[in-house]
Amino acid sequence: MEYGGRCLKHFDFSAAQAEDLANEDALWLLPALSISRNTYVVMDSEKRKGTADINDTKLAAARKAGGRWITAGREIENYLPPVVAEVVFGKELEEYESASVAHKAQKGTELDKKKAATEATRLLTQHNWHQRDLEEQVRLLVDAITGWNPVHRAPRDLPKPIVDAG
Repeated sequence: MEYGGRCLKHFDFSAAQAEDLANEDALWLLPALSISRNTYVVMDSEKRKGTADINDTKLAAARKAGGRWITAGREIENYLPPVVAEVVFGKELEEYESASVAHKAQKGTELDKKKAATEATRLLTQHNWHQRDLEEQVRLLVDAITGWNPVHRAPRDLPKPIVDAG
């Protein structure tokens, strides 16, 4: 299941949520574990600088989910390599820069995230996607999914970064 960022506060990741009838607030939360007992949350940190804190809603979900990836930068878009970000947003994104704000400033229009994701996916290659902790986080996600589905073959090795000898 995929959710949009602001929806996170409507989910509960605890196994006891269904039994917590005394807590009226819990009754209004969607029990994520009834959708699948295997949960992995991938969420933007929304940090505007490196020293900022992650909000409590995200931390609570991250603690309860089976796996978690909170982005090292502000948003998942901050992982895009400079050559891709330049095409999609009109400029290279700094680690804590908003993709939507950058896009509007450079291109004069609101960011269509679906269109941006489609375009970025088309431009990513095995040679240019190694940014920050992206490879490590993708490996953890793939390993978790593979572990939950042991009948499937092990995934192919992730592409290795190109080392510039020059």
